Amino acid sequence: MNGSWLRSHRRAQGWDMPQLARRLAAAAGEDRGTLPDHETLTGYIRRWEARRAGISERYELLLAKAFALDRAEPDVSVPAPPPAAAADDVVDMAELTRQAERSDLGHGTLEALHEVKERLCRDYPSGSAEELARRGARHLRHFLSLLDGRVSLAQHGELLVTSGWLAALLGCLHYDLGNPGAAEAARVMAGSLGEQAGHSEIVAWSYELAAWFALVEGRHSDAVRWAQAGADRAGQTGAAVQLALQAARGYAQMGDNRAIRALRAGRRILEKLPQPAYPEHHFAVDRAKYDFYAGTTWTWLGTDDVTAAEHLRLTAANCVLPSGRVRWPMRLAISKLDLAMLASRRGDLDEAVALGRAALEIRRRSALLLPRAAEFAQRLATRYPREHLVREYRDLVRSTRSAPPPGAGQRGSGPRSGPSILRDDARRTRRLPARPGSAARSQASGARPPIDRPRP
Repeated sequence: MNGSWLRSHRRAQGWDMPQLARRLAAAAGEDRGTLPDHETLTGYIRRWEARRAGISERYELLLAKAFALDRAEPDVSVPAPPPAAAADDVVDMAELTRQAERSDLGHGTLEALHEVKERLCRDYPSGSAEELARRGARHLRHFLSLLDGRVSLAQHGELLVTSGWLAALLGCLHYDLGNPGAAEAARVMAGSLGEQAGHSEIVAWSYELAAWFALVEGRHSDAVRWAQAGADRAGQTGAAVQLALQAARGYAQMGDNRAIRALRAGRRILEKLPQPAYPEHHFAVDRAKYDFYAGTTWTWLGTDDVTAAEHLRLTAANCVLPSGRVRWPMRLAISKLDLAMLASRRGDLDEAVALGRAALEIRRRSALLLPRAAEFAQRLATRYPREHLVREYRDLVRSTRSAPPPGAGQRGSGPRSGPSILRDDARRTRRLPARPGSAARSQASGARPPIDRPRP
């Protein structure tokens, strides 16, 4: 059985993936308790059909039972060897095939590794950045160590893909923790693993990280160039939407109306994509995430505060569950700060300072929050130089910025400041781009910033 076979048989029955997952569970009978939960089974089916993982013998038997098929039914007709082929040649090729498929990984190992990576990505919006980075580095070390063992070609590719996604997540986490050196090392590793696996979406997300780093560091034209370069690799994926949104934010910071075109381009791609199964997944993009980025873009552009407020209020409402639990703390903090900026433009100083304070009270922070809060405080001080509220807010921003992020490590300027996993395993990956920081130096000399290209 393979992914194409499974997809065609499922569609012929008129089942969606969750329905097939339920039938797999029913097919297991008394062994149902040994299977993973419904959501995990659905994830397996999605990965099988996308050919990101092979179907183990156990699940082949369950699928055959679910489809009421004779297990002996062949998936693909295999032609008999030509009559002229020597028997010894056939035996030799069979032995080579057996050796190519030998592996130290047991059934279900890749599925388990995939689920570990997925859980970390889904925990990113609200989990502790320090804890997630520690767990992520430990798992990445394990994933990469498996590449040194005996694995099949398909398993090797799957390990590269899983490791690439995890490296990209570590890039985000280390940047949030105030360690740009480790973040850049992880970003480069993610891009390289994506190149080796032939996985263009991972490569595109490595460009998206570069655009984000540039945006936070105030290199807005670099952010746009990174985003445009990544779009060439992204195809029609969530990465393409995210890259368009990063370009929109870069343009908005430069006061360039091309920000609106970039927003529309991202929206067109988003409308063609299915709703993600797990919107909290860091590398998933849905309408709620679009509203968040659109709100910030319109706020920065400053040409339509009504539209900006609409997006921001939708975002803020979506961040809080009816129980009161905040599921998107970083989005909520940025949205409150954007609403504070809009309030200051209306001349409502009390509301502006109150919203600015509320943004800083949220502990899970994006790397973008504190630089923007400092910029906002400076604008308030310029406009209201004698207001006591403004002085208090500036003092709060300064004290917050001077305190290290929870769990942050030593700040550094290069990859060697990162954790050992990013140094020790550098030999496993081909070097991709120069650090985005070098783009600013190139720009100062009149050269274009570097664009990711794998070395020959």
